[in-house]
Amino acid sequence: MAGQRGRAQDEIIRDAVDQQDLRLETITAPSTLNEELAVAERRRIQEALRQSRNSKTEASRFLGMPRTTLINRMKRLGLDL
Repeated sequence: MAGQRGRAQDEIIRDAVDQQDLRLETITAPSTLNEELAVAERRRIQEALRQSRNSKTEASRFLGMPRTTLINRMKRLGLDL
């Protein structure tokens, strides 16, 4: 499956962490594993949405999940729909 990733998906992975992300994590370091996972998931979804110009359909493809799952996770994480 890793060999089937497209260029856009590879770009998302490469661009997922930048200096601003690192500073924010230092300032608001999560205290539990669940909080750390939520932070990582939120960032990954936000980056996929940014790369897809806010297309949930395209972002869900980048992330390898159904669109409905993406929307449910966005709701759970408090992200704007």
